[in-house]
Amino acid sequence: MRSVLIILFLFASFLFAVEVKSFKMTTNNTNISAGDIVSVMAELTTNGNVSVDIPQFGQSSDFSVLSSNKSQSSSTSISMVNGKTTTDKTITTRFMYQIQFNSSKSINLPPLSVFIDGKQITSNGITFNIGEKTAQESSPVSVKFIRDRSTIYKGEQAMITIRVAVRANSGAQLTNDGYIGFLNSVQEKLSEKFNATPLSNSPTTKQEVINGIPHFLYDLSFNLVPTDTGKVTIPAMPIIYVIEDRSAGRDPFDGFFGFSSVRQKQATATSPILNYTINAVPKPMPKNFTGIIGEIKLSGTISKDSVAAGESVTLKITMSGKMPPNLMGEIDLGKNPDLDIFPPERKITTDTSANGLHTKKQYSWMIVLKREGEFSISVPEIGWFDPSSSTFKTANVGPFKIKASAGDGSVKVQARRYLTQSEIATLGDDIRYIKTALARDKKEIFERQMLLKTFLSVWFLAMILVFIKLKFVFFPKNEKKEKLSKAYSIAVKELNKNTSSEISAILKYLSTKTGKECGSMKYVEIEKVLGERKVMKDTCENLTKYFRAVEFSRYSTNKLQESLAKNGIEILKQIEREFK
Repeated sequence: MRSVLIILFLFASFLFAVEVKSFKMTTNNTNISAGDIVSVMAELTTNGNVSVDIPQFGQSSDFSVLSSNKSQSSSTSISMVNGKTTTDKTITTRFMYQIQFNSSKSINLPPLSVFIDGKQITSNGITFNIGEKTAQESSPVSVKFIRDRSTIYKGEQAMITIRVAVRANSGAQLTNDGYIGFLNSVQEKLSEKFNATPLSNSPTTKQEVINGIPHFLYDLSFNLVPTDTGKVTIPAMPIIYVIEDRSAGRDPFDGFFGFSSVRQKQATATSPILNYTINAVPKPMPKNFTGIIGEIKLSGTISKDSVAAGESVTLKITMSGKMPPNLMGEIDLGKNPDLDIFPPERKITTDTSANGLHTKKQYSWMIVLKREGEFSISVPEIGWFDPSSSTFKTANVGPFKIKASAGDGSVKVQARRYLTQSEIATLGDDIRYIKTALARDKKEIFERQMLLKTFLSVWFLAMILVFIKLKFVFFPKNEKKEKLSKAYSIAVKELNKNTSSEISAILKYLSTKTGKECGSMKYVEIEKVLGERKVMKDTCENLTKYFRAVEFSRYSTNKLQESLAKNGIEILKQIEREFK
């Protein structure tokens, strides 16, 4: 009988035993400074209810446990495979600690242990890397200037990237006014000694791990061209941002779980001092040097190398270089008594990329050969200074050889007739006079037609206004319903016409639809209000992501602004469909 009871007891213990799925300890940051307070969470996952006390760390002079807490949650999942239903229940018990580190060396936080059904369950330990607190580490926002060199020549193109790094999970956030104000201040200071041109209309954003800590990076590059020689110093510039203020009386674990029920306060980070040395171009300078700093390339083609005297050819020359158009200079073919060289058609294109400014100037001359013979068209050489080798170099193209024949030989060259430049100018004046007379007659007819159309339009508009007035008198509308029905169309119209900011247009729409002042709410509160009106969670999260994208669109291009407006309209459509 005793053996039977023991077997039944063991069977019952096995049947009702709690299975431990995991017991792990985590934190949001392992690279800290002495004196920092860190949130640590130990999470115990089982398939049944357990009753355990909060496990405690052993006494240590390296750290102090300021507070501890415990919470529990449960979840159930049901799956059906081949007609068989399986139910899986999960109980999650969280132990939360606030720990202050007193040491200035690396510390191994020991594992925690709990006892469940007589068994000891042990978590993992965590290693914290602790260093001396510096100004850079203490600030979650930092500024860095990235450049290839600090010594350049006057007139030389140089690039600089302004990088603002925000430490992830620090509670810090850039504001539109703070970030843009900082960029404007730096650009204004640079413009005192440089021609400073942004290489993009909006900063590039990316994530990168710096010293073992994830950061969000915001990069904006500028093309710099020094306007004077000497030493240039750009002083440290402040950048204002906001950071969560976890004051006394707040839940110390809000930051660990990403809650936003904390107030924000302003904080300031400072950029490093920026120094440049600007040198003058060395002397002596060659005669063909006109002040161009940086490589110049020339290329050219001629339409024909043999024509009859009195006919024309087209000479095309392309000049390209990595510099702004105003620093590149021009090409002048000069005069030739045997050639009639017309003023060129000129096309200038400037491309902006991560490598700086690249300018291309394209010239097209029409050249008439006045007499029979062989001619050579020369293009002036262009001298430029190479900063990398500190030497003067020359770009050239041509000369271009052309042969003018007498045609079929039946007519002497002297008898051949062609239009000179002055005759072409006179012919152009005659054509403009004829077109002006025709335009004047057409203008009188057009004015009469416009007068009649204006009268009919005014009469038709007056009739419409009368009908609208009668409609409002005999069929009054519910103003509240009308306001709600028009909220969507008004918001879409504002986004399309850019009459107000994207965020302002959407917040007006949400305030009208919900009956609450959404403009004073945080993004999380707006998501909660929309969730109460049956708007899907994904739609709410997309709305918040859209708001954050708009906040950094100050330097955006027209195409990017149009794209933001279209995205806003798509989100409004989704909210309008789901809103209950």
